[in-house]
Amino acid sequence: ANIGEVVIHEFGHGVDENTGGIEDDAYSEGFADLLAFSVYFNPKIGEGFYTEEPEKFIRDLSEFKSYPKDKGESHEEGLIIANTMYDLYVKLLKIENKKKARKLFRTYVYKMIKPTKTYKDVHNFLWVFERDEDRRCLINSVFHKHGLANKRPRCAA
Repeated sequence: ANIGEVVIHEFGHGVDENTGGIEDDAYSEGFADLLAFSVYFNPKIGEGFYTEEPEKFIRDLSEFKSYPKDKGESHEEGLIIANTMYDLYVKLLKIENKKKARKLFRTYVYKMIKPTKTYKDVHNFLWVFERDEDRRCLINSVFHKHGLANKRPRCAA
């Protein structure tokens, strides 16, 4: 309980259990990591968990992952959606101020949990949920890069 990201990660599993949305373990792990990231905005989840050395951590959301190449054990596979959403946050920071980017990111993460069953459903949910056309195309571009969406024709430019 001394490492906030780990506590929030475990809390994320509780949110998952009580919303009835998630149907796959990898998405549950990825969502839990995203919930921790949405609080601390630190891509290194669980720094110092294994040792007192801060440079040691459990998972790094900034490490590139893509589908289907990185499918596998649920904690590792969960990094596909976690890294995709992390990349989306980094891209949002380029078009929005930090406060707005964080608000958008948190809104996406908190809203996606109930209606999506697997991490492969997140793109379609965000596409419908987001009303700003530029951000929709940004979402599409990021999810396409990670193998989780086809390029939308209106976003081809």
